[in-house]
Amino acid sequence: MKIKFALFFSIILSSYSYSINETYYWRLEKNENGIKVYSRPMKGFDFREVRVVNKVKSTLSAIVAVILDTKNYPKWVYGCSNTSTLKILNDQEIYNYQVTDLPWPLSDRDVVSHFKVSQDPTTKVVTFSKIGMADYIPAKEGMVRVQNFQSITVLTPLPGDSVQIELEMHLDASGNIPDWVVNDNMVAAPYNSTMSMLKRIPLYQTAYYYFIKEDSF
Repeated sequence: MKIKFALFFSIILSSYSYSINETYYWRLEKNENGIKVYSRPMKGFDFREVRVVNKVKSTLSAIVAVILDTKNYPKWVYGCSNTSTLKILNDQEIYNYQVTDLPWPLSDRDVVSHFKVSQDPTTKVVTFSKIGMADYIPAKEGMVRVQNFQSITVLTPLPGDSVQIELEMHLDASGNIPDWVVNDNMVAAPYNSTMSMLKRIPLYQTAYYYFIKEDSF
């Protein structure tokens, strides 16, 4: 049975280093359609850390718009069945709620995350961070709350109006899910999500954010 396990785009607060785990080397798991998916063990956890790298012709703002448009996550995030904004702190920070649909007999998973987007004024590199806030709202009946989740998406402007997208993410699925199920989907989920995201980016090319400055080479 193919298990859907959503991998949600984006975050780590600035207090984290760019790489979540420096103990192990990355292993290339998949390299198709310009998308490279890597994984590696993470010390102290059963579940592997994942890294996704790809390049797309786009403005920075368009990619930011896709990531901030959380209500449309069910259209492209692998396994996502529902999402809602819990609180808007400001134009660059929100608390978001997201549900991952898992087939019976497994319970669906939900995660509460603190989103934050920022840009380096010199390099124009955009960092989109997300960190799990498991206790932000009470647990919901029929759901298993993801206790540990963190990711970071880095958008680096390149010549030719292109952007390199790099995602690093780690989550602990929580509850009774076999480690091998989650680890198997650590490749399929981010790859399929990235493929779907790339198809949506052209729809957002007119997006504009005052806090995002486009680079010019």
